[in-house]
Amino acid sequence: MNNTLRDPQSFPGLVETVPGVNNLLVIYDPRKIPPDAAAQVLSDLWIRSSPTPINGKHFVIDMIYGGEHGMDLDYVAEQTGLTPRDVIA
Repeated sequence: MNNTLRDPQSFPGLVETVPGVNNLLVIYDPRKIPPDAAAQVLSDLWIRSSPTPINGKHFVIDMIYGGEHGMDLDYVAEQTGLTPRDVIA
């Protein structure tokens, strides 16, 4: 939907769009399109839109807990009443 909105003909008065993880902020000029009309345009575009596949990347990050890499692990476990394994989880 964000890509569709970039077409100036699809949304008069559009100023900016800011995509989020599961939302889209639409900033527009209400002097060029009334709020009710803007809501209708967005609703129509939403109904006609389809998900855009995203090719993500996977990263593996090695983690080391305790010992010289986490000298306060036992202290944190003791203070919280958890086992060191539970603190890590």
